[in-house]
Parts: sequence; structure tokens; C-alpha cells
Amino acid sequence: MPEVWTAPFIAVTNDIIASSDANAGYRGNLLWIRQFLSANPSGANEWLQSTSADGASWVSRAAAVLAALGFTPVNKAGDTMSGALTFSDTNEGVILSGGSQLRDSTGAELSILAHAGRLVIYDATDVSVMMVIEDASNTLTFKGSTIWRAANDGAGSGLDADLLDGLQAAAFLQLTGGTMSGNILLVNTAEIQAITSGGTPRAVLVMTAGNVVNLGHASHALALLGSALTFAGNPVWHAGNDGAGSGLDADSIDGLDSTALARLGATSNFTTPPTINSNTVWHAGNDGAGSGLDADSLDGVSWKQGLTGEFSGSHTLTTSYADLSPSCQFTADRNGQWLVLLVAEFVTGAGDGQPGCKIVAGGVDQEEGLGVHTSGLGGPLLGPAVAMALVTVSGSTTIKAQVKKASGSATSNCVYSKISGVWLAP
Repeated sequence: MPEVWTAPFIAVTNDIIASSDANAGYRGNLLWIRQFLSANPSGANEWLQSTSADGASWVSRAAAVLAALGFTPVNKAGDTMSGALTFSDTNEGVILSGGSQLRDSTGAELSILAHAGRLVIYDATDVSVMMVIEDASNTLTFKGSTIWRAANDGAGSGLDADLLDGLQAAAFLQLTGGTMSGNILLVNTAEIQAITSGGTPRAVLVMTAGNVVNLGHASHALALLGSALTFAGNPVWHAGNDGAGSGLDADSIDGLDSTALARLGATSNFTTPPTINSNTVWHAGNDGAGSGLDADSLDGVSWKQGLTGEFSGSHTLTTSYADLSPSCQFTADRNGQWLVLLVAEFVTGAGDGQPGCKIVAGGVDQEEGLGVHTSGLGGPLLGPAVAMALVTVSGSTTIKAQVKKASGSATSNCVYSKISGVWLAP
């Protein structure tokens, strides 16, 4: 049965008011209802009752209300809308309780499900989850995969894009290395650096503010590899390509100009006497007597250091030449001419004749020399003898000294002998 309006509501002219100011709001809200229900009600409250003086029922009057509204209200217990639902207040909207859904009436399209703090969009046909919006973790996924946005992209996000700033990955140089198809341009004073084995970065290439290219670093050696190094098309000289035949034309050598050096095939005038390792260089202006020049040959004859044999003691002489004991000799070891000199000293008895010495080479007598004649001087005297020979040697040859005394009964002795040989020339 429809509700009947009673006190404290009182009908007055063209309106219904409350007995309390708290209900004053009904005045404006109900004025239009009364105007549309009955333009001229016959008695108090009769237009709200099921039966009134004009005989109109509540149902007929409700129909008049809908007609006056111009639309049919939505039933909160469930209803179907044929048009769009618009919320004018930004803080209002559709609120879904746990398990509630928004879906197509046929059930064959995508549906929206609110559940456990998540808003799930799924395919109602095969019940597969398409998209999940989760409030607690602030995540958004599509078919189990993260949906990227400004809040979760960037470093460490795992976002694998097909392009970066419109470029494929092949357009970038990776840290592991790669090939550049274009130029690398550095602004002035910017450096290309390399890291040392100790982890310190060092500039290896830079264009200075003065537009000078610096290659390498002052703290480290620089090695340039290659078979040839050129500068402006010209060879760069180094220890590996200089020297004889290199074509290197220097302005000076050891700081000296070419005019300070003697030249082969040209006349050179020395301003100071030249030396080699502090030794005088002999020339026509400083050789000769008193010069100190020790020549290897004289008039083309070469003099070499010789060999010697020496005797010192007391050897008793006989009247025939015999070897000294121990022997006084040397072995000539070069073929050619040897100049041999023999010197012997004797002690002779009173009345003896001349003692003598002789050079013997390879068993062949060469030259002899006689000592001082002491006969008739009435006592022993010391007398020398000298012999010299030019000996031709072929193969290893023993050259030795022999001595003797003159006839007589007195005893004579050789007390010293030395034989020397000098190889002259082949």
C-alpha cells in the first residue's frame, strides 16, 4: 500500500513543508512533484493517497511522475541500460565489490572483475586473464607480462625495446666492441682515454685548445707498430730504418754540421791535429825524426814482434861448437824471412884464444861471431860475442845458439846467452 503523508507534514498552498527547519530541503525538491501530480488538488494530502477525490490511483500518478521526468530510473537490484551512463562529479563512479563484474550481456567478450584489491580484465570465452591492475604492488600486467610505463621503465626494468630513439640496436656501438661506419667526433680538448693495468684512466688522444694533436701520455711509452711510418707522405726515421742506404739526410750529426767533419773523396783541412782515441794521427806534417811514430814496416819491410831463447848459468866450453845446456833456442812459427840476433858472454882462462857463438836454424849453420881475444893478458877476462843472420823459414823451425872456445888448456865458460828472432815478411 502506498505511503500516506501525515503529520508533522502539513499541506499548505501549493506545497508540502516540514514542521522542522531540518526538513526545509524538502520544499524545493517536492514542489515540482506536486505541480506535475495535480495542478489543483481538492483537499489536504489527497494527491498522495491511494484514493483521492478525483479518483486517481498511486500507480496512475507514478506513471505521471515518470512521464514528467522524461526517463526511467535504474533499479539498483538490477536493470538494463540502453544508453550511456555519465558521472559529472570526478569523485563519483562505478564501485565494484569483491567478485563483482562488468561484462557484455552475451558473455562472449572481455569482462572486468574486481577481486582482492585487483581489477582483472579477462576473456569470458576461455576465462584467460588478459590484464591485471593490482593496487598493493602498483603493477599492471597483460597476459602475465609487465606493461611498461613511466613509473617502471628505465635502468634495471628489464624492458627490451625494438628501437631506441627510433634506432635499431645495430646502430649503436656495444661495450664489447664493434665496427664504426662513420666518424667519431670529439669537441676540442675532449680526450680518448685508456685504462692502465692499475685501473687509472690516461688520455691517449686529445686535440688541445691550441689545435695541437697529442698522441700518447707523458707517463707511458708509446709504441707505433707497422712496417712503415710516414708524416705528410714522408718517411719517419727511427732506429729500425736509419743508417746506411736509408736516404736519411740529416742537418747535423752529434750536433756537428757537415763542414765540421772530414769528407771522403774530398780535401779536408783540419784546424787542430786529429787524434784517434787520444792517439796522434800521423801525416806528412808530423812524422819523421822525433815524432814518436812506431811504424810496422820500414821501406815496405814489415817488422813483427819476435821470439827469444835465453841461457844463464855456467856452461863449460869445448873447442868445437856445441849446444848450450840447458839449450838456448826458439821455434820460428811463420814462413818467410826471420832476422836472428845471438849474443853470448864468456869467462875465459889466461892465455886462451877467442870464444865464439853460432846461429843454427833447422840443423843448418848460419852465422857465427867471435869474442874478445884475451891471449897474453895474464888472467881471466869477460868477453862477449855477437852473431846476426837472415834466416828463411819454411814450416816450424828450431833456431838455436851454439858456443865454443879456442884451443888451449885453460878452462873457459859461457855464462849468458840470448838468441832473438823477428819475423819480417812472408
